[in-house]
Amino acid sequence: MRNVRFGVATAALFLSLPLLAAEAPGPSESGKTFEVPGATLYYEVRGTAAGLPLVLVNGGPGSDHTYLHRSGVWDEIARHRRVVFYDQRGNGRSGALRKNESCTLADQIADLEALRSRLGADQVDLLGHSWGGYLVMAYAARHPERVAHLMIVDSAAPKWTDTEFIFKNIFPEAIDKQARLDFAQMVGDSAGTDISTLRVAGLPVVRKRPGDRLALPEPGVTASAHVRP
Repeated sequence: MRNVRFGVATAALFLSLPLLAAEAPGPSESGKTFEVPGATLYYEVRGTAAGLPLVLVNGGPGSDHTYLHRSGVWDEIARHRRVVFYDQRGNGRSGALRKNESCTLADQIADLEALRSRLGADQVDLLGHSWGGYLVMAYAARHPERVAHLMIVDSAAPKWTDTEFIFKNIFPEAIDKQARLDFAQMVGDSAGTDISTLRVAGLPVVRKRPGDRLALPEPGVTASAHVRP
C-alpha cells in the first residue's frame, strides 16, 4: 500500500501492554462533537504540538474509547504530538443512532475521513486496537494517501481464512489430547469420553450441558469450574 508502513509487531509489543496497565486514569474528558452524514461524532485531542496526529481507533464494535485512558502513556506521547481519541458512531459520547441511521463499515470509514479533515491534517498516523484494527485497515485501503503509519494491535487478518491461530504452536499437547477426545466421541467410545475416566487419566474436560461436545478447558482455567455432568 502506497505511503503506508506497517508496524504490527512493534505496536503490539510496545503499545498493547500500556493499554492493559491499571494505572491512574488520565484527565477528565474535554472533547467536542461535530456532525457527519447520519450521525454525531465525539472526539478529544490531547497535546498541541505540530506534526502528524496519532488517531486511536478503539475496539468493539459497540464500545467507546474510554478504556484507552487506563494508561497514562498517551499523555506522555501528547507532549510531542497530538493524540486523538474519538467515539465511533452510535457509541459513547457520540450518542445513540436515531431511527433509520446506519452504521456500516463504509459509514465508519467515512467518519474516520471526516475526523481527519476536521483535524486539518493531510496525513495521520493510525493505531487500531482489536475491531479498530479492522477499521484502520479498511480506511487505509480506501485512503492510502492519508495514512503515514498504520499500527494494528491485537487484531485478526482482514479475511478470516487468512488468520493464523498459534494456539497449536504454544500448546501442542492440548491439541493432541483434544484430537484423541474428538475421535473417541466420534466412534462412540463411552470409556474414552466418560468424564470420570478422563479425570482418572489426568485429562481435564469441559461440558457445559449434558450432550454437549466434550472439550479441554483453556490453559490456566481449572476443569472443576466448567464441568457440568
